[in-house]
Amino acid sequence: MAEKNYKVGEEIPLGYQAPNKESGLVGPNAPIAEIYLPDTGSGILKDTNFPDVELLEVGSSGTYRGLFTPDQQGEWQVVQHKADGDGQVTLKFSVGAYNVHSVGEKVDTVDGKMGSIQTTLGSIENKVDAIDTPPMAF
Repeated sequence: MAEKNYKVGEEIPLGYQAPNKESGLVGPNAPIAEIYLPDTGSGILKDTNFPDVELLEVGSSGTYRGLFTPDQQGEWQVVQHKADGDGQVTLKFSVGAYNVHSVGEKVDTVDGKMGSIQTTLGSIENKVDAIDTPPMAF
């Protein structure tokens, strides 16, 4: 099973740099992201449940941002471009029931609990040693 970088139902941020850092692309001229759904037989298929995402400019930088939330596991593709089709960029997002980041957080939690258990066991061993130590004779 390949690692999944994104989780079903969680937003995925999109970023797009317009050709020549073109600024001011809004409304019908705004860059868009076309969302494609994984299809197990014939490649990719446009997901009709996902309308194109309009990408909004960050300041006057020529950089545009948007979000989409996948509703299925698989290898999603997003095609971003200016409204006239120029400057096309294709991105791929691996989506699963979990993501690598959430698995890492769970491993960190388990590691923390293991450390706590080891500390408790050490304390118990010290108490057992104290009980096993015969009292000093006078």
